[in-house]
Amino acid sequence: MKKLLLTCLILTIISYASFGSGYQVLLQGNRTTGMGNLGVMMYNDASSLFFNPGAMGFMDHNSIMIGANPIFASNSYWDSETENSTYEANTDNPMGTPFHVYGVWGPAESKFKFGIGAFTPFGSGVNWGMSGQVGTC
Repeated sequence: MKKLLLTCLILTIISYASFGSGYQVLLQGNRTTGMGNLGVMMYNDASSLFFNPGAMGFMDHNSIMIGANPIFASNSYWDSETENSTYEANTDNPMGTPFHVYGVWGPAESKFKFGIGAFTPFGSGVNWGMSGQVGTC
């Protein structure tokens, strides 16, 4: 009985994390995004500045990376919990524009590199049209 209770408790705690939601957009490198955001273990391009800055020391070349990803998001809500409810809300979202710019420089034989990067970790916003304000994340 204790094992069953403990198993149910662990499954409840684990499944609770699946309700988490947000507007974080992990588009900090097009190659890394295509590989399922495995950028922490990779050091073959300049996007390692975001995922693992220490990996720059293993790069054997200089690199510059520029990218942008427009996001056209649309959300809607319908109140299905209230009986006979006709409430429905739709978003009027602006286009999200997450971008990234990275540069890594240094001698090829050296383990010391210099890097600089600019990126948007949260590149979208939501406007439910209720107060005219746009909440940007």
